[in-house]
Amino acid sequence: MSQRIGLPDGKWPVLHPLTSNPSKGWYMQCFSRAFVEFALHNEKAVEFYNWTKKTYIPDETFFATLNHNPSLGAHGAYTGNKTAESFIADSKTGAASRVLGKDTNNAEQTYFAIRGVKAQRVNAKSAVEAASLSGGTSHFAAMLRFCPPRFEPKLYAAMPRHCVRFMAFLAKAPLLKCAIVTVGICSLPALLLSTTSQLSGPQTMFKEGALVTDVNCKALFKGDMGELNGANMLTKTLKRTHLQPNDYKKWIANCSSFKLHRGYITDTLSELEREFPIAFSILMFKDIEMFERLLRAIYRPQNFYCIHVDDKTSDEIFKAVVSITGCFENVFMASQRIDVVWGKLSVLTPELVCMEDLIRRSRKWKYFINLTGQEFPLKSNFELVQILTAFNGSNDVEHVTGNWSPRWKVAGPPPFNIKPVKGVVHAVLSRAFVEFALHNEKAVEFYNWTKKTYIPDETFFATLNHNPSLGAHGAYTGNKTAESFIARFKNRGSIPCAGKRVRGVCIIGTGDLPLLARSKSLFVNKLHQDFHPYAYDCLEELIANRTRDYYYGRWTFDTSYYTQLDFVKNKVG
Repeated sequence: MSQRIGLPDGKWPVLHPLTSNPSKGWYMQCFSRAFVEFALHNEKAVEFYNWTKKTYIPDETFFATLNHNPSLGAHGAYTGNKTAESFIADSKTGAASRVLGKDTNNAEQTYFAIRGVKAQRVNAKSAVEAASLSGGTSHFAAMLRFCPPRFEPKLYAAMPRHCVRFMAFLAKAPLLKCAIVTVGICSLPALLLSTTSQLSGPQTMFKEGALVTDVNCKALFKGDMGELNGANMLTKTLKRTHLQPNDYKKWIANCSSFKLHRGYITDTLSELEREFPIAFSILMFKDIEMFERLLRAIYRPQNFYCIHVDDKTSDEIFKAVVSITGCFENVFMASQRIDVVWGKLSVLTPELVCMEDLIRRSRKWKYFINLTGQEFPLKSNFELVQILTAFNGSNDVEHVTGNWSPRWKVAGPPPFNIKPVKGVVHAVLSRAFVEFALHNEKAVEFYNWTKKTYIPDETFFATLNHNPSLGAHGAYTGNKTAESFIARFKNRGSIPCAGKRVRGVCIIGTGDLPLLARSKSLFVNKLHQDFHPYAYDCLEELIANRTRDYYYGRWTFDTSYYTQLDFVKNKVG
């Protein structure tokens, strides 16, 4: 190993006190788990990391130095003669064939170490075993090409964005027909998971081509009648089996495998998203698979999720949901469990409970969105962040015109001369508005008044947001008749419904997909698990593809529509 020229002038910064022998290495590495834990958590390693921040090209210094200063105590650190080292990434010396020339003909999978434009075959049961061919020490460095390609989406989902982009570039190279994985920082999450588990279930994000194979979702979104008729015929003839609590109970035994198997995105994906966490509440009472697929669609590690399971829901479902939340640090159960009854205060109470729980949980999140288990996103997380940034502190709370006074008459006059407003429970609220609704003296007193009204969940948020004199941050100050609300796509009868209507609300059918693809709304309500399941499947594919395409830099998002919304331009604060 040669010494790294640490600064442009050829000098290292003041040498770190823990080592007088910094080393220059390469970014692509493969580490033992013990070495990873040492690099992340050991006091000396952390202090040395802070020192490398001041150096030039620190990524080629940090790991190499830890590994070549054995006195620091890193597991598997190199103690031999540096000039004699052989690293299998060294395509010029042919070291790959020497290190990897072992007979494992009965292995489950096949891997390749890239040597220039050629590949040396390596048979091994897993990537970890491939690494063990060099003795399990941390000086193993290589690029592996994983076959069969079914591992591609699972591995991609476990990697940081810059790695996926790098591999996408490599995958375009001629003769490379399997998924390429760079062993090291990029594939470390995959190495720490079981890459040989024979997992079934839906593909994760970042798969090219169709995720749904029974129907052509792209054609359905374009309104192709032939494809729609075929999808409707399949819906009638094919009976679908849905996941049950016991299925999740089995998977949750290994949280890492569960997240990999179900395709959760465990990377923030972008700096913009990382710096703009969103808080969600999900109120669910049945159909655990729909709940879990919704959670998967909106999950990101920087966001926060409060889950409320109706007190009437079976213990079997409740326990399974508790187990699912246990696999995520940022997903948790509501601190109270309420028996929700439509038209009663019990519809609003879980929302307030989750809002309070989320406020206590983190100071970082910017906006709050409340959901039910029968809804699904129409925008990716990246799109949501851009839209909420465009909101600039305003709130999306619908105002429904008409004479609704019979709902409030029994409660008597509202406090502070407040003019009650009828809205809907669906809302997108700034953090400042949430804190106002929970803790402001006027808001609390108004809440006590709404307890006596009928359907209070449709009064509380809407009234606070449409009485700007109360001072709620982001409250609407414009002309109510000109408002456009985009928190939900909810067809109450103003447009045709390709599905069916239940109490006046359209239950989404496959034929509604073209309208949803064009919608400016953030989420759609409502979907039923046993009704037109291809509508749900294709919405999953739509969001997955949008996420993938942004990830690869193929797609951008225009927020101009949202910046011109009336409630964005006319607000308090």
